[in-house]
Amino acid sequence: MKSNFKFLLLITALVLALSTGISALAGSEKTPLTRAGEAYADWAASSDEARSDVIAVYGDYEITRARLDYEMAIADSYSGEEHASRLEERSVAMAIITNIIITEEAEALGLGATQDEIEDMVEMTKAAYELPSGKALMDGYFESMGISADEYFELVREQAPGMIARQKLKNSVATAYREEHGLEFGEQREAVQKAVQDYIDGLVSEHEDEIIFYI
Repeated sequence: MKSNFKFLLLITALVLALSTGISALAGSEKTPLTRAGEAYADWAASSDEARSDVIAVYGDYEITRARLDYEMAIADSYSGEEHASRLEERSVAMAIITNIIITEEAEALGLGATQDEIEDMVEMTKAAYELPSGKALMDGYFESMGISADEYFELVREQAPGMIARQKLKNSVATAYREEHGLEFGEQREAVQKAVQDYIDGLVSEHEDEIIFYI
């Protein structure tokens, strides 16, 4: 069985920096980003038991209790609430599996990340770090994660292929829908987003027999 791969908070960092504004976050005593970093550190320090406790399986992939606890801690860091119900645990585990399924489909369709695209993502992250306020924010983030900037950039490089592949598949589905309905980019956004979600839902349903939950 494949153990669940290393993961990081790249999306968290970039979304916060771009949507909320780096300078706005830098002034907080303890931001959601810092709490997310602490969740990563907790995962890194998790026990062997938690890392070997399999709570869900998809094909050859195993989702462990440590991974689930990490993902739920990330959600808690932004919502300010604790999510502990079995239903919510299954929902989070399903989200992890869904990402794996989307990545597999993208690669099967020839939409995998190119080396240039991977390096572009790494360089984009480094460029954000070079901004004065960006460096202040991200240094605190790295400290809370318990890793260095260089280690983080290597984690970005490891995770970029899957992230890029998933986005390319979603973009492909959205483009096909717009072309089919004669839409320009930006028109009927909700309809386009629904088409993408319907595609993903259908994709996941095709693999339902390969998913087993132990929670």
